[in-house]
Amino acid sequence: MSVSIMLFLSMFLSNSYAETYQIVTESAEAKHKSWGGYWWSMKNAESVLGWQGLYGRKTFTPYQVSEFTRCLTSSSRICKNLIENYSKNNAISLSPLMKFDLFMKRYVEKNYGQHADVSMYSSAASYELDIHYIGNNTNHRLYEFSGFAGKCIGWALSTFDYNEPTKVKNILGIDFTPADIKAILATQYNGAQFFTDGLTVGLEYRGPKKTSSHTNNPQYGNKESDAYKDVTPLQFVKALKNTIGHGTYLEADLDPDIGVWNYPIHKYEIKFQKESDSLAKAQISIEFANDEVKIDDVFTTSNIRRDMKQRTFYAKFNLPENWSGKLEDATSSYWIGESVHNHPDALILGMEDNWKETILDYIDADTGIGIDVNTELFKSHDGWDLVVDELLYEYYLD
Repeated sequence: MSVSIMLFLSMFLSNSYAETYQIVTESAEAKHKSWGGYWWSMKNAESVLGWQGLYGRKTFTPYQVSEFTRCLTSSSRICKNLIENYSKNNAISLSPLMKFDLFMKRYVEKNYGQHADVSMYSSAASYELDIHYIGNNTNHRLYEFSGFAGKCIGWALSTFDYNEPTKVKNILGIDFTPADIKAILATQYNGAQFFTDGLTVGLEYRGPKKTSSHTNNPQYGNKESDAYKDVTPLQFVKALKNTIGHGTYLEADLDPDIGVWNYPIHKYEIKFQKESDSLAKAQISIEFANDEVKIDDVFTTSNIRRDMKQRTFYAKFNLPENWSGKLEDATSSYWIGESVHNHPDALILGMEDNWKETILDYIDADTGIGIDVNTELFKSHDGWDLVVDELLYEYYLD
């Protein structure tokens, strides 16, 4: 038992209420544990520019990525030589999104011939640089947030639908490693955050009001604002029970301040005890997968899960008359102690079933989400499934 839990329970048992009110423990776990994955920094753009790691990885410059993209659809000898050179050793050294674009080229030419229309190819790597690569660009719209801007929400949401990629698999002559698939999943599912209608709780806090554009935006304010104070303990308990309590995950930004760190929660334990007929104190503990990991790491093949993290929150709940004994039936709640400034900021309970099929329609309708979605990963041909989903199907096929 951890020191924090021992202190918490001893506090309960040492007061006069311990003789009258019982400590109640409730817990649940999803059908499967979530899995750890890198958060894919937008400052470094490893999903496009690569990294020094396993399998002879190489790093690339934005110019090299641009030339690679241009040559995918060119028939010039120079370009053919460049693509052939990058394809050596089953293209193992390419970055994840460069591999996806090379896969798309081979998929298109296999199914539609060498002279297929250019629009059928993809340029996911170059487009990712256009919309998300921060680097040292002080004018980038996300430069202020470069310390945490990434694809952690895409990674977290992808764990809802996919098991951890754990193998190297050759598809159309390209070796896809676990890190490649994790990057592709995180990039694709980064778009899923916009398709959670009715499945979100809490307002993401973006910091103090600094400009006139922040004045009427409820996401900005001081630390007494609703955006900072939510998610409330009552909202959190209800969300845990409505998801993990039914065997599914709960996605959560666990930083109430400006930082955004999203994780897939798969397990909880709640201990609570009445202090009086109108008040209860609770300890809410969760377990989730970590995204502050090495890019190439794989976790679910080991009995010792190095990707697991735990966190505990403390709160009080106001109780109604004739209380049912269920914490979710409290009338209101508030964080206490260290949890006042260390609690969940926003929750996602799930995604719309057809979000992949409708995402391009929303972008075409000028909803403003296009700047955050790599649309090159949502291409389909002749009304069939998304090509990226066909890649994922082949990867996970035993």
